Amino acid sequence: MAGNFDIELSHCGKRYGAVTVLDDVSLQVRRGEFITVLGPSGCGKTTTLRVIGGFIIPDSGHVSIRGREVTRLPPYRRNIGVVFQNYALWPHMTVAEILGFGLRIRKLGREEIARRVDRALDMVQLTGLKDRYPRELSGGQQQRVAMARALAIDPEVIILDEPLSNLDRRLREELRIELKRLQRSLGVTMLFVTHDQEEALSMSDQVVVMQSGRIQQIADPRTVYERPANRFVAGFLGSANFLPGELVENAGEGRARIRLGNGAVVGAYAPSVKPAGEKVTVIIRPEWLVLERQGDQPPANQLAGTVGDVIYEGSAVRYGIKLNHDPETSVFLQERSNVDVLKPGDKVRINVANAVIATD
Repeated sequence: MAGNFDIELSHCGKRYGAVTVLDDVSLQVRRGEFITVLGPSGCGKTTTLRVIGGFIIPDSGHVSIRGREVTRLPPYRRNIGVVFQNYALWPHMTVAEILGFGLRIRKLGREEIARRVDRALDMVQLTGLKDRYPRELSGGQQQRVAMARALAIDPEVIILDEPLSNLDRRLREELRIELKRLQRSLGVTMLFVTHDQEEALSMSDQVVVMQSGRIQQIADPRTVYERPANRFVAGFLGSANFLPGELVENAGEGRARIRLGNGAVVGAYAPSVKPAGEKVTVIIRPEWLVLERQGDQPPANQLAGTVGDVIYEGSAVRYGIKLNHDPETSVFLQERSNVDVLKPGDKVRINVANAVIATD
C-alpha cells in the first residue's frame, strides 16, 4: 500500500445480524489531511471511526495506518489518538493524571511523562490547569483536555467522534478555529466524525458523505456542496430545491441547457453527457436563485411565483415561493436581510443563477 497515506480502509464490511452497518467501505487519507466523515444517524460514520481506532474489528476488509496492517490490533497498539464525544475524562483523576495514563501504559519514564503532559497542555492553551479535576473545568476546557490527551502520545493519526457536539454554538465556532489551527501547525492527520454540515464544510480538506453504510461522495468541501454526486448528497448537505426538466442541449465543458416546467431554459452543470430530450432533475441551492420584484409579464427564462413562507434568519431571509406554473411546488431561496423584506402574497420572479443535474 502507498506510504503517503496515513489511513487506508480497503473494502471493509461490518454486519450485526441482518443489519449491514458498513458495506464495502474503502477510504484513503493522505498524511496531514483533515478529513471529515459526515452523514445522518445510522449511516456508518461512527462505525468507520471505531474500525480505524480498533474498537470494532471489521468482518471483511483491511485497515492500515501508515502502511502498517492493523486490522486486528487493539487500540493501544495503533498509536492513534482518540477524542470521544463525551470526552471520557475520569472524574477521580487530575488533568495531569488523565494525560499521563496512556503514557504510563506505554511504560514511559516519569520525567518523559511530565514533559509530554506539559507540552500537550501548552498546545491546547491549558498551561497551569494540570492539577484540576474535570468537575472544576468548563465544557470547553474539558474538550481541550480530551484533545491534549490524544496529543500527548505523539500519535500518527487522531480520530475525533463529534467532539464539539456537547458545546454551545459560540464555543463550538471558537473551538473549530482552534482545532483547525492546531492541526495545521502540527501537521497531524485528523479524521473527524460529525453530523454537523457547517463543521464539515468549514474545517475539512476532504469531506466523506455516507448513507446506509456506503460512501456516497469524497471531495473537497466546495465540490461536495456545489457539485453533489447525487440527490442524497445534495439534500443532506445544505438546502436544495429539486425541479424536473428536460435537457435541451449539451453545451460542452460539463454544461447543459435545461428547459423547466414553465418553458424557462437555464444553464446547469452536467456530470455526464445525456441525450437531448431526456427528462432530468436539477438541483438548485437557495442562494442560486435571484429574486426580483414582480413587474408585468415575467421575461423568458424566468420563474414566476407568489411568496408563501417568510423566515427571518438574522443575516438572511428565506422565502418559500409557490410557482405559478405548478402551485403544488414551492422553491426556497434566500436574500440578505438588508434588502426590503417581502410579505406573503407578494408576486415575484426568479432568475436561476446556477443549477446541477442530479445523477439519480
